[in-house]
Amino acid sequence: MNHERAGEHGEQLPPPDAQPPAGTAGPAATASGRPRRRWLWVLAVLIVAAVGGITVLRPWTRPQPYTLLQEMVAAINNADTVQAHGTYLADITMGAIQQKVSMPFSVAFQAPNLLSIEQGEGLQHFKLVCDGHDMYFEVPVFGMVVKCPAVADVRDMDLSKVGGLASPDTQQGLLMLIPRHFDMDNVVEAAAGFDETNEWLASLNQPKGCLPVTVHIKQGPAVVLWIDTKTKHLRQAALQMGSSEILKQAGLDEMTKQLGGVGGASGARDETDEMMKQFIEAMKDIEIGICMTVDDLAIDQPVSPEAFAYRPTKDERVITAQSLDDLSDAIMTGMRGSVEETATRTSGTHNERATLKGKKPPSFTAYNLKGKAVKITAFKGKPVVLDIWTTWCGPCRKELPILDEIYTKLKSKGLRVVAVSCDMSKDDVAAFLREHPVSFTVLWLDPTSTEGRRMSEAYKLTAIPRTLYIGRDWIIKEDTVGLHPKSAILEAIARLGIDVSAAR
Repeated sequence: MNHERAGEHGEQLPPPDAQPPAGTAGPAATASGRPRRRWLWVLAVLIVAAVGGITVLRPWTRPQPYTLLQEMVAAINNADTVQAHGTYLADITMGAIQQKVSMPFSVAFQAPNLLSIEQGEGLQHFKLVCDGHDMYFEVPVFGMVVKCPAVADVRDMDLSKVGGLASPDTQQGLLMLIPRHFDMDNVVEAAAGFDETNEWLASLNQPKGCLPVTVHIKQGPAVVLWIDTKTKHLRQAALQMGSSEILKQAGLDEMTKQLGGVGGASGARDETDEMMKQFIEAMKDIEIGICMTVDDLAIDQPVSPEAFAYRPTKDERVITAQSLDDLSDAIMTGMRGSVEETATRTSGTHNERATLKGKKPPSFTAYNLKGKAVKITAFKGKPVVLDIWTTWCGPCRKELPILDEIYTKLKSKGLRVVAVSCDMSKDDVAAFLREHPVSFTVLWLDPTSTEGRRMSEAYKLTAIPRTLYIGRDWIIKEDTVGLHPKSAILEAIARLGIDVSAAR
């Protein structure tokens, strides 16, 4: 009989009666050697897995994204108090302009109807306060505060009706820190990680101890949330939006339709509505990336009553709405009032804006785009239109070409136009002017500098564009805020003693 047969792995085995070679053990050695080799393989697999080479065990040790999201939302929704502080980073692109803006934010909530949301500084400041009796919403760019009665429970109110809270970056950022304002029923998908081919997302700081979760919702752009796997607290939220998404989510596309249907016997009102359309149109080339980083989050800890105290300043007009449902109409009314430079309001109180009319313009030093210092007093003795603006301000961007057209036709009459930018970066101003050149003097003053802060305080700068009409006697004849129609600008210039017929 042929005793040659294939073994388990194809090797030849010796005949059953064959003697083991000299110096070797018998069959027992073969039987014990195979288990030893198997244990060596198991040990190797465990070592490789321990250093991350094999991830088959990880799904059992890593939190599942949807469950982690549920736990994060539940922690906020079940809270009686919430306090949070952090930083908002906005990467803004407007045509050729690219700007990074970093600003602080804070949120305070106490059940049932005490709430404070604050974000940014200066002209980029946003604030909403509910003190239990009234709710206040600041609109700095128009120099006004909208007021309405407080609701019984802010957890049940639709905060998306409040201007700046209507945008998706806020709904999927700040509002996630307020109980019952993020609905898990709106979540379509929650997936671990994010698109690492997205250069902007990949450039963001990655908080330690957090699982990044990309959340797709029924309406609005996807948002990436970095959730602490131990505390279940939100540490960071980031999203990107194009212009169409911004306009849609903020309701400005509907506002445009409403304006298209607005008419009236007054030509001034028709022209005002046209200015509002231009303001909205100026927002259509914006792309933005928002990253909200939560530095401190306290749940069910005592909150100071001062967090919910609010008093409008004398520089702000107060527009009163009858209820939260009327807030959008009140904001629209206030915006028109700012454009028309009237005291328009829905009802209630009205504070006159502080004005420098009849006074000398406070002195300050700014810089041209080549870096040369220029004092505003250098234009003393000439009729001057002093315009304070920024590249990111839609009304400002629409006003500059109007001023340039007027200046071109009236500079022979001695008129001077000086536009002082309060942008964070001089390079942003230069880039904007390359795309939208003007023929009058443009200066820049860093708003965070000592001189910038002093100028802002001296001019009581709460809204832009701010336009002052200064006579040859160096006295301010008119002091206006907001986007104005060409006819109103010419009327103000005429008060400087200039014949404006050539520019009509």
